[in-house]
Amino acid sequence: MPNLVRALPPWGAAALLFRPRRRLAPEDPVISLLGRVRAIVGLVLVLVIAVWFRSYSNLDLENYLQGLAATTVLAIPSALLWMGLLVWLTAPARRRAALKQMRWPALSLGAFVLVMVLLFLFNAGGAGYVGGRLEAAGIDLPLDGLIYGGIFGLWLVVFCFSSAYLVTQHWFNAADGHPLLAPLMAGWMAWVAAANTLIFGDGDSGVPAYVVVGLPVGSALVTTALAAAEGWRAAHLYRVRLRGGPWPTGRPAPAGRASGTAD
Repeated sequence: MPNLVRALPPWGAAALLFRPRRRLAPEDPVISLLGRVRAIVGLVLVLVIAVWFRSYSNLDLENYLQGLAATTVLAIPSALLWMGLLVWLTAPARRRAALKQMRWPALSLGAFVLVMVLLFLFNAGGAGYVGGRLEAAGIDLPLDGLIYGGIFGLWLVVFCFSSAYLVTQHWFNAADGHPLLAPLMAGWMAWVAAANTLIFGDGDSGVPAYVVVGLPVGSALVTTALAAAEGWRAAHLYRVRLRGGPWPTGRPAPAGRASGTAD
C-alpha cells in the first residue's frame, strides 16, 4: 500500500519504474551526483537553445514524442547489446548468474517500451476521445485542449518527462544489472544521439548551423567525460572487473545478497 500511494503522483510512478533499487551495492553519492549532472546537462542545453533562439516549437509535445521515439528506437537495441556484451565478458562459470542479474534492467526496459506504446496510443486517439466525451457532457477541465485531455493529460505529460529524465540518468535501472552498465550506456548513447541529430535533424528549426553541430557534439563530449568518471569511480570503489561479473568486491553487497548470488 505505501508503494501504491507513492506511485500516485506522476514523478512517483516514474521513480517506481525507472529508479534502481541498488540491488548490487549501496548508492555512492559521487556516482549519483555525476549521473544527475550528466542527465541535467543534456536537458538544460536543449531548453536554453530553444529559448535563446525562440525555436519554441521544438519543445511541444509532438516534437517531444518524435524525439523520444527516435531515442527509444536507438536505446533499446543499444541496451540489449551492452547487457549481452557484459554477460559475455564475464567468466564462463559466472555467466548464467550474470545473465540472471540482467533481468532487472530488462524489466525496466520492458516497462519503458510499454510506457511509450501507451503514450503514443493516448496521443493518437485517446486524448481526442477523452476531450470529446468531456465536451459532450458539458465538463470543462483546466488545461483541456492545451495538455491533451485535461488533468489526466497533465499527469501523463509530467510522468513522461520524469521518466525521460530518470531513464537518461539511470539507463533502465542499469545499476541493478551491472555497476558499469550505466556509464557505458551513457557514453554510447551520447554519440549515437549526436550522430542521429546531425544526420536526420531538422535544418529549418531556426537555430544557427554552428549550434546545430556544436550542441550535439559538445553534449556528447561532456556526457562521455562524466560517464568515464562514473565508470572509473565504480570500477575502483567497488573493485568490479569485467571477468568477475557484476558483483562488487570492494564493498559488501546489501544484506542477504552474497557475491555471485545477488537478485
